[in-house]
Amino acid sequence: QIDSFFHFIRVVVSCAVIMGKKKYYRAQQETLCGQPCRLETWHEDDGWFHTKRYSKVTHYATGATFIGESPDTYKESEARAINDAATWITRWLREQQEAERKRKEEEQRRLEEVRRAEQARYQQQLEQQRREQQQREQREREEHARQLREQQQREQQQREAHERQLRQNQISSLNALKNEKLVQKRAILDSQLSPLRAEICDMKQQIVSEEKEIQKFEAERNDVTHKMLLLIGKTKAGKSTFGNRLMDDVSMLADAGDYKTSGDSKSCTKVLQKSVHNKLSIIDCPGWADTDGQDRTHTNNLCQFLRGCGGINAIVVVRNGTDCGFDAHFQSQLKELESVFGVGFWRHLILVLTHIDKGMAEYQFNKDNKAQQMKQDVSAFCNGVNENVTVIPIGLDNYEEKLAQFK
Repeated sequence: QIDSFFHFIRVVVSCAVIMGKKKYYRAQQETLCGQPCRLETWHEDDGWFHTKRYSKVTHYATGATFIGESPDTYKESEARAINDAATWITRWLREQQEAERKRKEEEQRRLEEVRRAEQARYQQQLEQQRREQQQREQREREEHARQLREQQQREQQQREAHERQLRQNQISSLNALKNEKLVQKRAILDSQLSPLRAEICDMKQQIVSEEKEIQKFEAERNDVTHKMLLLIGKTKAGKSTFGNRLMDDVSMLADAGDYKTSGDSKSCTKVLQKSVHNKLSIIDCPGWADTDGQDRTHTNNLCQFLRGCGGINAIVVVRNGTDCGFDAHFQSQLKELESVFGVGFWRHLILVLTHIDKGMAEYQFNKDNKAQQMKQDVSAFCNGVNENVTVIPIGLDNYEEKLAQFK
């Protein structure tokens, strides 16, 4: 029994030694009085169930540490450490401010002494410069008087020589003047006649060119029931596909008509193409915003092409209906067309939104009411010139009813 008792004592002492270490350690950043600090918190057991809680605050700027302890709560130990640290940091900041104030006063005093010394030196330099300026002006006056006398002598000699030379040149000058006047009159007459000759030549060429252009559209001009239709849109928007549908192409991909369709991101229409079907002339324009950057060239070619047809009946702007937001690029395209055709362009505008096939695409288009939204956007953009622009959604398998509405 005695041996068992001593064995129990040894076990208790060993446990006490093991438990007398730090427990529940944590560390975090704190800001006290605007200064970054580190707050550490832990507790220690002495092995006999006596626990003390400790908190330590370390000031990063100076390395000063402040420890607070409490037998009850961590909050109390942290509050003591933080209060001690805050009191010391406040005093330290006041000392730093006072030292900084003294340093600035000393610096100001030194600067003032330097300024006064510089000012005195500057006054001395001004006085020295004034004396040197007076001496320099006196020498310049004397030199000027000497040069003036010499100049007067040279001018007298030059006048005499000039008068002699003038008398010698008078006769030859009169003859040269007569010849020069004759040459000038002839040059003036030539310059007046040259623009007139060039203008007459340009007018002749323009008349010939316009007569050729008008001959290309002889059928359209003579038949008032013949309609002119212009297709405009970005590459891959579906202009050529829509043009083929208008020409009664009923193939699955609408690629059996006169217009070649594109299977990639490159434009198939590089120049203006014209096709005639049932008194309907369809003009397919090259894609806008192509990678080759030819929008301005396409516009100029379009203007020349339309001069001979006497006007068009409708301008069809074709857009991909699955991505038909009223973005800045589309607005810029509409403005460009307005600059080409004038304000009347809005009254002849028809918007065709492609890729609206039956199924999910058509359901989503109708669900979002994109056609009505596009009408409102265009009406607001053109300031009410056309408050009810025609918007037609169409797809490869959803076109017969739409084409009937279009026609």
